[in-house]
Amino acid sequence: MSEQALASTENFKKAFNQGLVSLLSKKSAGVFILALANALQNKEIFESNKKTISETFSSLITYYSECHDQGVIPDDSSDDIDVIQSLFVLGLEGIKNSKSRLIEHNGARWRLYYNHLRSFRPQRMSAQKIDDLNVPFNDNGFHFNKSFLNDEIFIEQKINNKVLSLLYNKFPFANYHGLLVIDKHRHYNQFLFTEIFIYIWGLYQKLSENIIGLVIAYNSLGAGASVNHLHFQSSITLEPYSIESNIWMHNGGNEAYPVKCMVFNDVNKAWNSINNLQNRQVSFNLIFKSNKLYCLTQDNTKENKTQLAWFEMAGNFVVSDEDVFEDITDSKIVCQLKSSGLN
Repeated sequence: MSEQALASTENFKKAFNQGLVSLLSKKSAGVFILALANALQNKEIFESNKKTISETFSSLITYYSECHDQGVIPDDSSDDIDVIQSLFVLGLEGIKNSKSRLIEHNGARWRLYYNHLRSFRPQRMSAQKIDDLNVPFNDNGFHFNKSFLNDEIFIEQKINNKVLSLLYNKFPFANYHGLLVIDKHRHYNQFLFTEIFIYIWGLYQKLSENIIGLVIAYNSLGAGASVNHLHFQSSITLEPYSIESNIWMHNGGNEAYPVKCMVFNDVNKAWNSINNLQNRQVSFNLIFKSNKLYCLTQDNTKENKTQLAWFEMAGNFVVSDEDVFEDITDSKIVCQLKSSGLN
């Protein structure tokens, strides 16, 4: 993609959408799942490419049927095989439309999203209890330097002597949702160190000047990270998250947020606090938004604790069960945050 993709919000969105449309005709289960999930986030793209989506889906059904008849395994990852076979059973017409609703109570605003397709997402490490945040990188496990992921990269360029790779998020829940990997060939594990933290701080400052509404986020192990390969997430939104409300103490208000939240606008103070969390084996989420860095901590010592990712910790809940979507209340959201957070 052109280096101009990061020059403005308009350029970024254009590059994102053009790349996505080009993937809809790729006859690979993994790429199709990604393209379909992202297209469902953008009704205009989905509606204008329905024919291509249907034709690619039919081609995959034929290919998988031929593999079955010949007794061979399709040339796709095991995760992708499981997901695409579930989609074959469901059918494109069986995928329910995404929707959202706002829950407001006593000055707090929570955003709830229903995303049917996200129920097929492999949990990987996000389902595991974590005792050590610094787990060594496993070259044999899933990581972002796999060759079959090359089609999923829509921006890759060198910025300040590091190669930035921005991939589409396979099961997106945010607008223009990407996975940001720095020097992916170096195989860093999902554990921050000084050089990378300072780099991502500066990168956010640089990119957010041109891309209005840019969000960059990080999940540590034990706080929603599903892949042990150093990566961040990105999205674009102009809507404020719940953690940005001035009712909360961390923003000068009188109410305590359900989870301990620290706010930084100084890189050195931020790193000292975050490094301290890592040294104490405390899981956490980071959110760069509106020229601030929010850091929220999670209690990873609890058995059977639900790991919340950065989006939920910021007050945005994604569910794949429509009944749950309709039934969730403000008190249930607060309870979930309190049970996962470290206070």
